[in-house]
Amino acid sequence: MKQTMKRVLVAAVVLFGMQATASAQLGGLGNKAKGLVKGTVDKVARTQKEKADKKVKEVSQKAKQKAVDKVLGSVGRPDCPWTMSAESFYNGNDRSNPKNINTYIWNLENVSDEEVQALRDQMDARLKSNYKLLKAQAEGLITSNNPLFDECLKAKEEISRWDTFYGALAQMFYICVSGIRVEDGGIMGVADAKYLVHHNGGGGLGAYAVGTINGDCKFVDVLSSGGDKYLDDEKIEWANRAVKRMRKVQILGYNIRGLATEVGMQIKGTDYLPVLYNLAGMYAGVTEKAIANNKPENIERKARPAAGALHASLKAKALAVAKAQDSSVTDVIITSKAWDVKRKGAVITHRSVYGYYLVKDKLGTKCVPRAWTQDYKGGGKYGALRAGGVGTTAEFYVK
Repeated sequence: MKQTMKRVLVAAVVLFGMQATASAQLGGLGNKAKGLVKGTVDKVARTQKEKADKKVKEVSQKAKQKAVDKVLGSVGRPDCPWTMSAESFYNGNDRSNPKNINTYIWNLENVSDEEVQALRDQMDARLKSNYKLLKAQAEGLITSNNPLFDECLKAKEEISRWDTFYGALAQMFYICVSGIRVEDGGIMGVADAKYLVHHNGGGGLGAYAVGTINGDCKFVDVLSSGGDKYLDDEKIEWANRAVKRMRKVQILGYNIRGLATEVGMQIKGTDYLPVLYNLAGMYAGVTEKAIANNKPENIERKARPAAGALHASLKAKALAVAKAQDSSVTDVIITSKAWDVKRKGAVITHRSVYGYYLVKDKLGTKCVPRAWTQDYKGGGKYGALRAGGVGTTAEFYVK
């Protein structure tokens, strides 16, 4: 009996153990199943969210494109040229940086016509686009929540840079040349102007300083009484480079008034933009004619100046002073009849006589105006003779 009871107890224990193990195994399987279900649900939720976000993004992009198309049309927003971008800047002195507008303008003669025209086309397209945006904003079509609102802020900055570029272009152009007067929005004819073009060397064309061109389209002495001036090959090259630069200005300045009218830009009649193209074309044309007329046979030759009463007594000393100053001098002519005595109040300061150095070059004999002066030492005595210039009196060749 006891043995039977032991067997029953052992069987009960074994059975209980088996039930506990099975129960634990079933619990683990349940947890795994729950985890799989949860993971699947989360994955589905994420997928649905991604799809929803993508749809929202697509709707937003379509709305943005619709807003762009509504204002800008099918062409959209043209690329911004570097001259109107934030990376460009203007500095009148530092011309080493290629992003400096001043650098570009002062090297225009080295840029091809095609490249200049391409830049002009880009600037026109972007300017038109900018004004379309600002017009739409002014009409209430673009508000702060519109995708084009930020572009409107850019547009204002780019228009300002466009104005900076053309202001710098006009500044360079007017520094380089002056002489043709503009009246009532028109240009005076060639026959009405004594001097047509003055190529400025004082910070303007720099190395391109080639002098003044008169109404006959010939080079004459800068600020002189108008005597002919023959340019050597080096200066003719400078003149040619100046012409190239002016032709580039023509490309950039063509029909600016028409562009302004199209976009609604206000340009006053006295502003530089409306006349930039016409002036550049006339200056270039006049300079080209002067280059063509730059021939020895076209130089006007005058009669040899007559010697004055003091010539004979002063010639030896005057020639010695002249040769010491300029070895190319071959002779001198003193045209004064008497000494020109200068005073400061009642006190004599110096006295001068006037005449010419005679210099020979490949074109013939040239008369160079000069003055010979003696400083007053007191007691009726004067110092040594010295030579100097006489202002703006023109040089000329003799027959």
